[in-house]
Amino acid sequence: MSANPEIFRIEPWQMSFGERAALEGILAQVKPRLAVEIGTAEGGSLSRIAAHSEEVHSIDLVRCPAPQPEHVELHVGDSRRLLPELLERFASEGRVVDFVLVDGDHAREGVRQDLIDLLASPAISATVIVMHDTLNGLVRAGITDVDFASNPAVAFVELDFVGGYMARTGPFAGQLWGGLGVAVVDADTERRPGIYNDYLHDAYGMIRELGGSPTGAADGGRSPALLGRVLDRWRH
Repeated sequence: MSANPEIFRIEPWQMSFGERAALEGILAQVKPRLAVEIGTAEGGSLSRIAAHSEEVHSIDLVRCPAPQPEHVELHVGDSRRLLPELLERFASEGRVVDFVLVDGDHAREGVRQDLIDLLASPAISATVIVMHDTLNGLVRAGITDVDFASNPAVAFVELDFVGGYMARTGPFAGQLWGGLGVAVVDADTERRPGIYNDYLHDAYGMIRELGGSPTGAADGGRSPALLGRVLDRWRH
């Protein structure tokens, strides 16, 4: 066993170590035959998806410079065009996508459209969908725009599967980023009464009330007294 596992190595990967560990755990459980990634970037998460999958298709506006193994195919272009084409191809071949990482367009409409395209496809019928940056305001708005509850194949939705963070320094200082959400699609399983994990408070709502803005930035500087009042309200 390596004393420095892949997920703890410093490399171009725009996920926290906790997010990496959660992604690794899901992939190890799912063991995807067919996986799709929306948002390749430098290829950090793609390398781990590829390590657990038999076939991977990754979409981004620019080509990832990192070399890829033979079972990984890069698709360069807008996911609004490429994703429906891919899903239609898989559906026509009678194939099901086992795993999807949604981490491409971070605009509200872009996130919403990627998820709508996924949920509308017959190729997404026994699928784990992981969504990155669920603590960012625009990304979260795009996710919550989607009516998961109206889709009878959606068995479970958790927007704070892994919590996000507020950046303390650097170009994103004071902004809300990170966090993993999960949606499980299983057309063969009878829907449970409540698909949302609602026994926990909404972390994003609490942070927004303490000073966040709709764009994901946070004002900061709020007093401890305000923090206490907000927590008191959210306890009930």
